[in-house]
Amino acid sequence: MLLKCNQCKQLEDESPTCFYNRTKKDYNSPFFCKFCSRVIKLDSNPKLAKKKLKEHEEKLIRKRDLKSFVKKTNENEYFKLKVKENIELLKQKNAEYRKTESGKNAIQNAYIGRRDMILDSLVNIDAQEHAKIKEFYKNRPKGYEVDHIIPISKGGKHCIGNLQYLTGNENKQKSNKIDKFLIESLCEGQKVTLILLMRKFKMTIETARELLEGIWF
Repeated sequence: MLLKCNQCKQLEDESPTCFYNRTKKDYNSPFFCKFCSRVIKLDSNPKLAKKKLKEHEEKLIRKRDLKSFVKKTNENEYFKLKVKENIELLKQKNAEYRKTESGKNAIQNAYIGRRDMILDSLVNIDAQEHAKIKEFYKNRPKGYEVDHIIPISKGGKHCIGNLQYLTGNENKQKSNKIDKFLIESLCEGQKVTLILLMRKFKMTIETARELLEGIWF
């Protein structure tokens, strides 16, 4: 049930019973949202209460204005056209920049940085595992990318146990985050320990300990 706050005029999805249980007031008493109810309790400092309420009201006004602006612009065909033109213009400028000397240097530096990171993450693997990694990249499904389960920037290694397939969008969303539940599932019901991380993901003892302390403890 939508009730309007008597102070900030914001609509809140709350029943009169919930409001009564929350505030212990009479059913016929004026309704206040959770924020305003908390502020009104500051009877000992009325100046602070007034200031907090004013800030809350201003925030709600800005929020309503933003929603209104977004709605208007989404319905505005001219705005949509301008956004499309700007995107095309950016793509064109990006393509032109890549052809310049500074653009070529930027691409080369990015490639070198990525290559150095991969080289630092390489572990001593035999020819058989090296062939498996090559085969893993070769058999990548269409529209998918190869991702490191434990990111290289977080101490992950470039080995077959640390590789997985993800779609482009999934890979962007994952970024350099570590999926705790995925690692637990890959450990096949075994408790995630220092030795298990070192054996399965070829991690060093220092990075494995940091990962355990940061996520599981």
